[in-house]
Amino acid sequence: MDFTPLPVLPDLGLPQAFACDIAGVAYEFGLYANLTVPETDPAEKRYDLAAPDAPGFLVLRVVQQGAGVLLLRKLAPEPGLVHRAGALAVRLTAATVARGNLNGLGSFGSRITVEVAPWA
Repeated sequence: MDFTPLPVLPDLGLPQAFACDIAGVAYEFGLYANLTVPETDPAEKRYDLAAPDAPGFLVLRVVQQGAGVLLLRKLAPEPGLVHRAGALAVRLTAATVARGNLNGLGSFGSRITVEVAPWA
């Protein structure tokens, strides 16, 4: 499959939502983090969600206009793990979230890569 990254902007923080047209179809994406971390951690403290001791996970919601919710799923950053969302294949290839980006804006070093491809 030929995957394309979605326009996730980690500096805008989590949760975030955005719309995309993919192959002429309108989709809405919602992404949020479910992390249990100390509030005393500095804003620059980053959590690798691929680590075995990760403090949480990301949740992705995919809605197709006119068809409703196609996917609502906890995601692990595993490039080989592909989820189906209607006509889309979805995967999370990277997820490092800074504490400052949990309900906050700023450039703290978060990296999130969600990719989509036509389901073959």
